[in-house]
Amino acid sequence: MQIKVKLIIVILALCMLVSACASSSSAEPEASSLETEGMTTTETGTVEETSPATTTETTTEEETTSEEVTEEGTTYDHLGITDGMLKYEDVRGYFFRTKFHEDWPQNDYDQTAFAMVDGRMTYADDRYTYRLGVDVYDAYSHIDWDAVKADGYDFAIMRLGYRGYAYPSFERDGMVINNLLGALRAGLDVGVYFFSQAINEEEAVEEAEYVIKILQGDLYTPEFIKMGVAYDPEYIGSRSARSTDLTGEQITKNARAFCDRIREAGYKALIYSNMVWEDRNLDLSQLSDIDIWYADYTAYPQSPYQFAIWQYGHGEAAGVEGAVDVNIELIPVPEEPETEAETAADAS
Repeated sequence: MQIKVKLIIVILALCMLVSACASSSSAEPEASSLETEGMTTTETGTVEETSPATTTETTTEEETTSEEVTEEGTTYDHLGITDGMLKYEDVRGYFFRTKFHEDWPQNDYDQTAFAMVDGRMTYADDRYTYRLGVDVYDAYSHIDWDAVKADGYDFAIMRLGYRGYAYPSFERDGMVINNLLGALRAGLDVGVYFFSQAINEEEAVEEAEYVIKILQGDLYTPEFIKMGVAYDPEYIGSRSARSTDLTGEQITKNARAFCDRIREAGYKALIYSNMVWEDRNLDLSQLSDIDIWYADYTAYPQSPYQFAIWQYGHGEAAGVEGAVDVNIELIPVPEEPETEAETAADAS
């Protein structure tokens, strides 16, 4: 009898262990890279800072920025660039200094032209116009897209799916097709993003193929996905994450492989990034032909490098319950063709 009781206890313990392992391997990525960047989960479940990369150093107090002007006449004091070093602030309020890459593609936005007006980001100069958008995932299950459009938003980017961080399975967002259809019917331009945990180029291509299969299977050809398909590599604060030890070189190669395959299928490609990832994980000189969807929750975008869309924080949108990620797209104003008189004057 005692042997049977002990056997039952052992069986129950094994069942509990299997259940716990299955629960811990859930693929759902709840935290964004902005919320977890530079953090890691310890075995006891607490959160601690990771050591910054050798190219960065933590600053403990605010530093004055340079008022120097480059030879081209662009003032970089608002970006914190001093003696070839770029200072930036992460989402936790910590400051870092890193090398400023003059050879990387740079943006020419006027930082003083960004301004919050009635809780929404605006941009005002004669070189760019702008429009606002939201990005959502399947936690936003019931969205009134007509209300979103009427509230002044012109585009939406939806998470299409994700790869598990412990086991490389794919999961599709349950609401993505409904949200794409609803947003398109309401007159918004749409795009999608994929939450990546690829550990090499082959897996990045697999992720791209997964996205293409879903879009084409539901007849969302490239002309419907005007905002494009974004590659969203994320840091997971878990020791069980397969991507934990990836180098910046490998992450850059993965981004390139994903975007190249997306483009082969006729879709526009983007890469989701933030200042920490541009510092430590992405070599933008290898990705100069791909638009960046840049995330930064400070008063202005800290990155001096090129980006097309800025995710500037959380906000409100009619038709969406609760706070939602909000974005501003910067659109170059087409140059007006010269008049005959101007052409003649240039020739003389």
